[in-house]
Amino acid sequence: MLEQQLGVDKKGRYKNLSRSQRKVIKTLKEDENIIIIPADKEGKVVVMNVEDYIKKISEKLDTKAYQKLDENPSKGIRKRLKILLSELVGKQEIERNEMDMLLENKHLPFVRGQLKRSKEKLSDDNRSEKLVSIEQASEPIGPEIIPTNAKWLPNATTVADGHGQGDSLQQLNYPRGIFVAEDFTVYVDDSENHRIVAWRPNATSGVVVAGGNGQGSQLNQLNEPLDVIVDRETDSLIISDNTNKRVVQWSLKNKTTGKVLIKKIDCVGLAMDDKRFLNVVDRDEHEVRQYRMRETNESDSRADIRNDTNGEHERDDN
Repeated sequence: MLEQQLGVDKKGRYKNLSRSQRKVIKTLKEDENIIIIPADKEGKVVVMNVEDYIKKISEKLDTKAYQKLDENPSKGIRKRLKILLSELVGKQEIERNEMDMLLENKHLPFVRGQLKRSKEKLSDDNRSEKLVSIEQASEPIGPEIIPTNAKWLPNATTVADGHGQGDSLQQLNYPRGIFVAEDFTVYVDDSENHRIVAWRPNATSGVVVAGGNGQGSQLNQLNEPLDVIVDRETDSLIISDNTNKRVVQWSLKNKTTGKVLIKKIDCVGLAMDDKRFLNVVDRDEHEVRQYRMRETNESDSRADIRNDTNGEHERDDN
């Protein structure tokens, strides 16, 4: 760390430092009771007592917002990701340049305890006691952050349909909403066909994953769905079955029937946050309602919901 901040020559010697300064640096590096960490700004470093650092980091971990790891899992994650992407290239589901693009970003998501330099002017007497504080810092999550000055290519690529209006698996009929999953599968609300269709990368036709049994209100039917999201925890779809005035859930493993989650609601939009709160836009009531997802039992991969609001909408417990 000190070498990076102060700079060393090819022989490992510090540049532009006196003998006494180099001696101080050597003493710091050999002292096992201190830790040297980069500050949060200006490329500076901060030195503090190891016990104090561990105590402050432990206080952050005690919030249960993060999990302490014994080692950095990034290398293992990147290795597995490369294997999976290579398999997709072999199956000709993605191009080699797409794989290279996904692997370009070396900053996998992680959170670290980072030292923050105190802006307070301290006297020499209390400088050692009140030198730094701790804050959490995280790397951006996702394959790439879109810069503010990004320019989009003028020509788009069709990833679903492209064969005009219709009801075949190569067509859509008034699609209303989409959800793009982590594997780049595009789930489309094929509203007037009363179904949800999955279009995988480079696919020439879609696959019905919910509905598709005609317009109706039975558990194996949808009626003009408006929105869809994927719940990764339960490997299922959550769908705004709008004309049926309900929100339903369809397992991606068992695509034959759905389960009603919420009754009597004019749902026109869905979103789920990182804590698995389901946010539902209710057009009739002019409000956004929030529900907490929970597992029904270990043998059933579907989810139940707990209403965290005081409204009149019904949760289906059947």
